[in-house]
Amino acid sequence: MAEKAETLIIYGMSLSDLLTLFACDIDNDDDFYFRLAQNISQADADYLPMHLQEYSGSRLRGAVFGIGLSPQKDEKQRNLLLSLLSHSDPLIVAEAIDSLSRADYGIFWPRIEPLLRHESPYVIGAALRYAHFALPAEKAFIILTDALKNTDSIVRQNALDELGDLGDKRALEFIRPYCDDSDSDVKQAANTAYETIIDVSKEPESSA
Repeated sequence: MAEKAETLIIYGMSLSDLLTLFACDIDNDDDFYFRLAQNISQADADYLPMHLQEYSGSRLRGAVFGIGLSPQKDEKQRNLLLSLLSHSDPLIVAEAIDSLSRADYGIFWPRIEPLLRHESPYVIGAALRYAHFALPAEKAFIILTDALKNTDSIVRQNALDELGDLGDKRALEFIRPYCDDSDSDVKQAANTAYETIIDVSKEPESSA
């Protein structure tokens, strides 16, 4: 069990086997729990919601991730994810926001928008990802470019990532100043976003 999650052969495992692995304590490997939780949700959509209060830390984050990918889309799943937006752990809040996107719940911007002012940059980053997912491109563009003014490098990095994916050529002038940022992650995100938008702009338009 010392191997990383990417070496696990999950295909064909029974629910019992998946749960046995999920109960193991693995340090510094969130992907281990994420991949297992995704498969647990596929095998039994009710299991993780029923046992969520038993988990903490990376295991809880994995469970929230798995719930967002559950094939069972219903009010119970939706309300559970929404309830986690007020969790005391900002990483769980961020994961709940991302899981709302994964579950294709794009109607909850009024609940997510206040989290753009959260104290945690991880929550703000997740809110920016949700804005890109749920909002019209023009509104998302305004929110993402405004987030570049944030003093936290994690927030700026997330905004740059989403602007790159948005693909709007107008973003180039906002991104350019960060291509030489002193923070290496922000610099990389800016250059990647810039190159992505340039590449998209070079693609020939499809003929009618």
